[in-house]
Amino acid sequence: MDEQRELNKALNVGLFSLVGAIIPLIGLILAIVAASLASNVPSNIHTQGKKHTVQLVATIAVILALLAGFGYYSLYKNQENQAAAQEQARVEQVQKAQRDAASAKSAQESNLSFCLQQADDNYWKYVKLNATSTKETADGPVYTAYQPVWDAAENTRTTAKDECFRRYPAL
Repeated sequence: MDEQRELNKALNVGLFSLVGAIIPLIGLILAIVAASLASNVPSNIHTQGKKHTVQLVATIAVILALLAGFGYYSLYKNQENQAAAQEQARVEQVQKAQRDAASAKSAQESNLSFCLQQADDNYWKYVKLNATSTKETADGPVYTAYQPVWDAAENTRTTAKDECFRRYPAL
């Protein structure tokens, strides 16, 4: 129902704008016809003044019709420019929102990655403090410790990673 009402409203505005464009054109045509008719009348003392008046009125009508047409065209162009500017502003707003969302997602991913790295770093700091290094390999030292040390380090890392995922959820 609302769509039909909006469509009728748009049709009425379109017809009104069409009438607004036609009226100056009709005035222009009538003024030219009046001037042409006045010029076809033979001149004598009695018709000279009226003929001059008709030609003056026709000239003024032509000027007014042209001004009205120019004014209508200017108003139409102004509305068209405003509509284009509004559309451009809307497009820029959408693009800015997309850039902001992408930036926020990138920052979120970066923060999550940093947080997870900190959890792993803290795991190894705890192991280094509470375990002993038994030998050195190409991959680094090998640590030995009682199971409760490994369990505590893993629980600390798991809790820290869970906190990271809670603080920086995926977007």
